[in-house]
Amino acid sequence: MRPHHSPERITGIRLNDQFERLIIDPRYNGPNTSGNGGWVAGSLARLLGAGSVSVSLRAPAPLAVPMSVRWRDNGAVTLENDGTLIAEAGMALLELDVPKAPDREEAEAAGGTGPKGERASSKRALRSLFRVWCRARRWAAHCAGPSGE
Repeated sequence: MRPHHSPERITGIRLNDQFERLIIDPRYNGPNTSGNGGWVAGSLARLLGAGSVSVSLRAPAPLAVPMSVRWRDNGAVTLENDGTLIAEAGMALLELDVPKAPDREEAEAAGGTGPKGERASSKRALRSLFRVWCRARRWAAHCAGPSGE
């Protein structure tokens, strides 16, 4: 099933209503003559509309050239230019192993010294480790989606 995003919501990509052609704006170049790989992958992921997507880049994506977007029965999508496979993308399962929050001893041990040789405070080290742990938990919850899958 195709997602129902309007082409205007995908910045830098011009698509017709059936999402059959994709044109990468030259301002999104990586090397001078091709699309930035991360931008191309992110654009395909956005087309799929899933929280977790796997994208494989197979060849440089040309700029300002209409490329074929082909939807597969399994929900995956391929990007092709004149018979050359540029990229393929599909839904993916994201599994994160979020570590437990550090205890006080671990935080103190990780404190180390600052650039001038002063010892980092255990409170500052604990706060820093706790922030990293919280970001990892939020990212895991975000990737799992609203249903928690």
